[in-house]
Amino acid sequence: MLPGIIFSTIIYFNLVNSLALSIFLGVSGLGVCFFEILRLRNKKVNLLTLKTANLVMRKEEMMEISGTPYYLISCFLVLLFFPKEIAILSILYLAIGDPVASIFGILYGEDAYRLKNGKSIIGTIAGVCFCITITIYGGFLFHWTLPQIYVISFFGGLAGGLSEAFSLKEINDNLTIPLFSAIILQGLFIQLGMI
Repeated sequence: MLPGIIFSTIIYFNLVNSLALSIFLGVSGLGVCFFEILRLRNKKVNLLTLKTANLVMRKEEMMEISGTPYYLISCFLVLLFFPKEIAILSILYLAIGDPVASIFGILYGEDAYRLKNGKSIIGTIAGVCFCITITIYGGFLFHWTLPQIYVISFFGGLAGGLSEAFSLKEINDNLTIPLFSAIILQGLFIQLGMI
C-alpha cells in the first residue's frame, strides 16, 4: 500500500514534476523487470533475492516475475497518459483496493463463492467498497460537485474493484487495475464535461 500512497501524495501536492516522476517510475519498472529476469535465470541471485525479500514476496512470485515491475509500469503509464486526478485514483485503487480485496478474501472468503479466476465475491465487494470510499474522499479533495462525486464514486469504485476481480490470470492485476480504472475514469470525466 505504502508506495502507491506515497506516489499519490507526491502527485497531489506536486512535490515532483509529473513528467520526472513518470520517467523515474518507467525507468525503475524496466530496471526491476530486467533484474527479475536475471534473478529467474541465475539460481544464486534468486536465492539471495528470496532470502532478503521473502517477507514481501508471494509464493507464486518466487519462481516467476513479481508484481513490482507491473506496479511501477502501470503507475508510469497512468501518470503519463491521464490527468492528475485520474492517475491518483487509479494508483490508489491498486494500492488500497487490491490489498483490501485480498485481505477480506483471505479472512472471510474461504467458503464463499469464487469467480473463475479464484477471486472471492466477499473480497471483490470489499474492494469495490474501498474504491468507492477512496473516490468520495478524492472528490472532496479535488473540489468536485456532489453530482460528480456520486457518479464518479459509483462507477469508478466499480471499475477499481471489478478490474481486480475479473482480471485474467495471465495478466498481472498490478498492470490491469490502474489501466482499466483510468480508462473508465477518463470516459466518466469526458461524459461529465470535466476534461
